[in-house]
Amino acid sequence: MAAACLPCAWHLWRSPPGSVWRFAALVDAAMLGLHAQLMGGSGHVHHAAGPGALMWLGLGLVAAQLALAGAAALRRL
Repeated sequence: MAAACLPCAWHLWRSPPGSVWRFAALVDAAMLGLHAQLMGGSGHVHHAAGPGALMWLGLGLVAAQLALAGAAALRRL
């Protein structure tokens, strides 16, 4: 999964334009939605345990990354 982030990471480390930050924010929002959906569970999938600490940590990291990307995208408009 981390390999999917490498193309954007290269552009973000160098002098990124606002479009790269906006795309990163869009991907982060999609990732946050997917993780929230996984944490909420589905009626078709039955898990023995609820979301673990690593899932909460990942959700927090994605939310922080979304805030950073959103702020950077707005600053570069």
